[in-house]
Amino acid sequence: MPPGTLLLAAVSFLVYPHVVYRAAARARESKRAELLNLQIDSVLLGLWVAGLGFHAWLRI
Repeated sequence: MPPGTLLLAAVSFLVYPHVVYRAAARARESKRAELLNLQIDSVLLGLWVAGLGFHAWLRI
């Protein structure tokens, strides 16, 4: 894997969850913030699955 991909993976899977948790915890409407986080998570996971070639084990 190229170094840029590893950096992107580290940010996506190690830093991003902490950022969205803090954002949802501080939001006035936490339910709305969590729904937005779910949508963003779905898009990011879809991009990772597509980027890794749609292997079957990634979709399970």
